[in-house]
Amino acid sequence: MPDISGIDHPEVAKAKPAASTLPTSFFAQHYIVDVDSLGKPDTPPTYKRFASSGLGSMLNGSTADATGSGHGRIVMPHPVGPLVTRRDARAADVTITVKTASFVITLVCTPPYGEPASSSSSSSSGSPTCDKAANSLKRAAMRLERSLYLPTPITVSTTFRSFCGSTDQAYLGRACPTDDTTLGYAAPAGWHVFTRQAAATFGLDPAFSYPSSLAKQYVPNDPVIAAIAVDVSAAFNSDVNWWFASDADDVGRPDSGAWARFQTVMGGFYGSGGASYDFEQIAMHEICHGLGFISSWFTWIDDSTFLPSFLDRDSAGNVLGLAPAYIYSRWMSDAINTVWLKTYADVISASVVDALAVGGQSGWLSVFQASTGGRVARALGGSDGLFQTPRAIVSWYPDVERNPVATSAAASSSRPYNASITFKFAVIYTPQTYAAGSTLSHLDSAFYARTSDLVMRPSGTSGAGVDAMLTSNPKGCLGEAMLGVFRSMGYVTL
Repeated sequence: MPDISGIDHPEVAKAKPAASTLPTSFFAQHYIVDVDSLGKPDTPPTYKRFASSGLGSMLNGSTADATGSGHGRIVMPHPVGPLVTRRDARAADVTITVKTASFVITLVCTPPYGEPASSSSSSSSGSPTCDKAANSLKRAAMRLERSLYLPTPITVSTTFRSFCGSTDQAYLGRACPTDDTTLGYAAPAGWHVFTRQAAATFGLDPAFSYPSSLAKQYVPNDPVIAAIAVDVSAAFNSDVNWWFASDADDVGRPDSGAWARFQTVMGGFYGSGGASYDFEQIAMHEICHGLGFISSWFTWIDDSTFLPSFLDRDSAGNVLGLAPAYIYSRWMSDAINTVWLKTYADVISASVVDALAVGGQSGWLSVFQASTGGRVARALGGSDGLFQTPRAIVSWYPDVERNPVATSAAASSSRPYNASITFKFAVIYTPQTYAAGSTLSHLDSAFYARTSDLVMRPSGTSGAGVDAMLTSNPKGCLGEAMLGVFRSMGYVTL
């Protein structure tokens, strides 16, 4: 493990700060997602930069765009045959809102092609499939809130519709001409950088950005946080052969191939012999991405140069440097050389700043590519690079639970590192072939197969419900490594 002396790490309870010690301004910077940029599975979403003083401009939509992080993406482990589009010939979507103790989820759902409208008084939308998807989202949220302490409710905006790239109406109810093995994707709707005073008060790190869902647990009454209507944005592919839990079967035990033959109108998939996936499993996976389980390391400027975060731009589009990396990446380390990834990030970020000073807006990129930081950024990728070496990256976390008497995230969030605390690590997914949206943003696929952490692997597990797969885990779908990573970000775990 790299040296952690002198470094604060979120771990156990501390006294809640007195009101007189609270800073007058909590945030130094904010980045809000452009919702229209979320619909492309292979393209990072776009974020808008604004300062706390620019709240009015943000609400009026007048800020400039800045490229944001790649979203978390979960796929089928391998192609399963031609997918079938389920887009409906009817134009109208249905909107369903479900609430739990810690989540408010709004689902915009396109009923599947050919599905007869429900006349049942128990149907809230008129679409049996949309009702089932909404119920599974509610079940997923209730599972998560049993393991994460979320006193301030999190808002989730999600869609359930075809990912088929063709808009040709001739393909309604037929095989999509371009297969997409993406099951779903999600991203935080905003990222927030705490001021140094606020970070010190709450035991957080002012050099990193925090997702909206986590920031609001610390400062729910901050005017910027209060003005943000959505914390998590997600989308699910309705072309997939989904299985939904029901009163008749809420476990989803595998039954001699029946999952692969699941083709009912109400929740099934027309004419497919492909594998079925438990929608609840994938919903939990994507919501976790939206809660911040996602890396900001990405090939932002070309296909071979890894940067620790996206280019930060002002309202005129000028590059200011690199935006603060996501807190998820804070405790990642190079397991081969026992070096924090933050060490590499600092070198790269400093080189970008120096390149801007030398080359200006028009010449900084070529200056950066020739710099030490540029060489480090390229060395991380490639066939022999760290990010394409399986099990080369781990994320460290404290092996402690929150203090059960704590009454707020701020009161139970962190204290400086204590030598009596045991640290463990999660193995991060770094396949030999780089996978945009998957590499670095998941737990290792092979290492966590058939374990209680399988939900945050990069590909879905078909043929069984999540309860059938994880019968022995007392916390259900959230395993030790998953909870540890959330704890390292600053979440309070139960």
